[in-house]
Amino acid sequence: MKKDSQLILEADWLLSKCGRPTPPRGLSSVYIPHSFLLQTLDLTSGQTTIEKTVTGDTTWMLRAISANGVTPYWQVILPNGQPLVNQSQLVQEVAGYGSGRLVMAKEVPCPPQSKIQVRITAASEPVQMLFEGAYCYYLKLQTGVAYERWSGLRANPLPPKYLAHPNQNILAPCWMHGVGPSTPAGYEDSPFTYVSAPPVLGYGLQFTGPSDILQFATIEIPIESASDFVVRRFHFDVTRDAGVTGGSILARIRAASGHVFSDDYMDVARYIGGAPFAHDWWLKAQDTIILDLQLVDFTGTGQMYMQVYAEGVKRRKAGA
Repeated sequence: MKKDSQLILEADWLLSKCGRPTPPRGLSSVYIPHSFLLQTLDLTSGQTTIEKTVTGDTTWMLRAISANGVTPYWQVILPNGQPLVNQSQLVQEVAGYGSGRLVMAKEVPCPPQSKIQVRITAASEPVQMLFEGAYCYYLKLQTGVAYERWSGLRANPLPPKYLAHPNQNILAPCWMHGVGPSTPAGYEDSPFTYVSAPPVLGYGLQFTGPSDILQFATIEIPIESASDFVVRRFHFDVTRDAGVTGGSILARIRAASGHVFSDDYMDVARYIGGAPFAHDWWLKAQDTIILDLQLVDFTGTGQMYMQVYAEGVKRRKAGA
């Protein structure tokens, strides 16, 4: 897509006044919203791969995914070759639109002509996915008397409004102020989510009813050897058969290396599910997240299931 340079420059001047984050002094950017639609109508019990080539004359930034579907499994492969999660998961678990869509913790840059791939397994119904984002155009800030008179910024191209912050945006995340989660010097972070094996495939945890009451079970999520992993929040998906009328799955979270997240069992889905951590949990490569589980207060007949999502970033030394 081609954009008139003057229109982009005018858009940059206007957008810079609304408090959005801006690049370092002397450089600015304009985002032009654009989305890509991926869909499959090929119903198959096996696996099929669909892909979309990123068109345009500049880098496109992936920000969110809207999707529909219930039964198929999917896995998204980003243009850099990295999977969005470490294994296939039900489309239903991430499907949604508007405020219910899947939002990237950090926008993913996709260069022109790169490809987004989606592997669909057991597609018993059509699946539509809208990859939402924007084209990013980088611009050098203008200088000179004419620009200063027009913008009213004089010698300082950044309005002296919120001086405590580099981009002067009071709504920016805390790490932009040097507070909260940030990447240590000498390291690189990339957003990632580890997922435990899905119980519906027979590989994850499932309690089978009264015979398992007060019995223990374990979920393990191994960390790959190529990078450390920083956990910033957990999500827990607890499901049950129609005949189950009550029951809670309690958990104690720990690492194979010895760190214990809590000293006793608690209803993690109720009390910490989805809540951001006040402090990062840094796990070294080849460590393992372990959840010791216990079923309590079970009533009815059928099975209960739990699947765990560890959301955070992969962390490796820069240049490694």
